[in-house]
Amino acid sequence: MYNKKGFTLVELLVTIVILGIITALAFPILNRITEYNQNRQFKLYADYLLSVGKLYTNSYEEDFITGVSNRITCFDLERRKMFKDIDYKGITCNNNFTKINVYKVNDHFEYSVNLYCAPKGETYGNGSLYPYQYFFDYR
Repeated sequence: MYNKKGFTLVELLVTIVILGIITALAFPILNRITEYNQNRQFKLYADYLLSVGKLYTNSYEEDFITGVSNRITCFDLERRKMFKDIDYKGITCNNNFTKINVYKVNDHFEYSVNLYCAPKGETYGNGSLYPYQYFFDYR
C-alpha cells in the first residue's frame, strides 16, 4: 500500500499561488492606508500652525493691513517665541516655504496655510522644496 506522508508538488504550488494572489491584493490597500495616514499627519500639522497663526494675529493685530494678504512665516513665529520647530510625528517641513496667509477683512481674519512637507527620511527636491506640497485652505 502507498504511504502518503507529505504534500504533493501540485498542492504546494497551489498554496504558493494563493498566497501570491492575497499579497498582490493587499499591497495596494496598505499603500492607500499609509498615504491616508501621512495626509492626516500633514493636516494635523497645518491645524497646529493655524492655531499658532490665530494666536499671532490676536497678539499683533495692528501689524496686519486690511484688504491685503499678509504672510506669516515660521521664522516670524519663532522670532516672537510663538512657535518652535518641532519634530512632528514622522514628517519634516521646509520652514522656508511653509507659511500662513492672513487676509484681514474689516473685523475678522481669513486664513490659509501653505504647507511644504514630506514624510520623515525624504530628501529635498531641487535643493529647496520637498517633493510633496500640501496646501490647506481654512476659511
